[in-house]
Amino acid sequence: MNRESPDGDRSSVHAGMPSARPSQSRTTSLIGENGEPFRTLYEQSPVGIYRTTPNGKFVMANPAIIRMLGHNSFEDLSRLNLGETGFHPEHPWHLFKQVLEKDGAIHNLEIKWMRTDGQEIIVEKNARAIRGPNGVTLFYESFVVDVTSRKRAERARSDRQDLLRIFIKDSPSAISMLDSQLRFIAVSKGWLSKYGLKIRDVRGHNI
Repeated sequence: MNRESPDGDRSSVHAGMPSARPSQSRTTSLIGENGEPFRTLYEQSPVGIYRTTPNGKFVMANPAIIRMLGHNSFEDLSRLNLGETGFHPEHPWHLFKQVLEKDGAIHNLEIKWMRTDGQEIIVEKNARAIRGPNGVTLFYESFVVDVTSRKRAERARSDRQDLLRIFIKDSPSAISMLDSQLRFIAVSKGWLSKYGLKIRDVRGHNI
């Protein structure tokens, strides 16, 4: 059941941790007529799913998003007003809202979030504006995946490659470094000297 709050936000029933499920009738109104399968998918999904009002108030959040942000319950999470604080200083709420109001959706956006314990995470976000018959936005619905571990691994691999390039570049030995497509990434001075080439002759070229 929807209700009008004093500040004009249209609020819906929230769904927090599995131990605090909404009633069957209210859940059905949120996730369709086949309530039980969809409720199970919603509550057990590793993807964070949530809805906020245009003013930034949480009205619905599954357990994954609650854990992702370091909260203990939906009640704890719902005290956060994104319109006032956002998820991270680098990504203010009004910019997110501006894009959704203009385009209606956001796809594969990588942004930083700040957990309640102060830890910074990186998420990949898809979102859409849910509008009423009159075209007025009722909710923003978001689907979020924590990609922090993947991004850290990519950065570590990139750092290792950078160090290896530096080592190869100044080596007197004939050394070359190729990517998975057999393109030259780095070659040593010794390698260039041996084959009588310059770096511009091989950079970006296949073997």
